[in-house]
Amino acid sequence: MKIYLWTPGEQAKKITFGLGNDLRPRLSADGSFLAFVRERSGKQELMVKNLQSFDEFPLTHLDGKELNFCFARLSSRIFFGSSRVDDKGSIVSFLGWVDPSERTIHKLQKRSFHYRNLMTSLDDEYLYYLSDYDNNLEIYRMYVAK
Repeated sequence: MKIYLWTPGEQAKKITFGLGNDLRPRLSADGSFLAFVRERSGKQELMVKNLQSFDEFPLTHLDGKELNFCFARLSSRIFFGSSRVDDKGSIVSFLGWVDPSERTIHKLQKRSFHYRNLMTSLDDEYLYYLSDYDNNLEIYRMYVAK
């Protein structure tokens, strides 16, 4: 599965390439970047396509089986959570953020539960996410403004 760009009255153009399936595309607030999950061989990584230069590059090399992300509303910052089950059956998760222009991953926290349904507040001051810690759904809010 690949991602296409379609303009009314024109042919659709394939804009993602590479091995695996490209899923859950999201556009940055300024329209400069397209982020998506590339799934291959049961692993997922966060990919970004610069829509000015059309360069495509991975942002994460985490061994995640479940990857969730969202763009900040006022910048190109991407918040993401990656989760997997280790050899002992425990959940290993990472929550972080990255700016596609810098490509440096910043750790927010590591926990033993999934990070799902990520979204920022209207002013990007807080990150909200849903978790299923001990089979209980809980909503969390984290201060993330610089």
